[in-house]
Amino acid sequence: NKFQAYEGLTVPLFPNLITQASPYAWVGMSWFDTVEYQMRHMKRLFGELQRRGAGTFEVTEEANARFLGQMETLL
Repeated sequence: NKFQAYEGLTVPLFPNLITQASPYAWVGMSWFDTVEYQMRHMKRLFGELQRRGAGTFEVTEEANARFLGQMETLL
């Protein structure tokens, strides 16, 4: 069990939760770059919700594990 969040914003088993102060949320040393990155992620997320006519979202554990693996490789 590791402290983690998919693209720094969403966590498996917590539908409709967006957290902006989580692991891998920060991009470099710039708060502005971080917010821009997070807004792009949320725009994709909400656009897909609207396209599908869905009311909830949740990252899968598999997608989260893949993302964590990518981050660990980069470290």
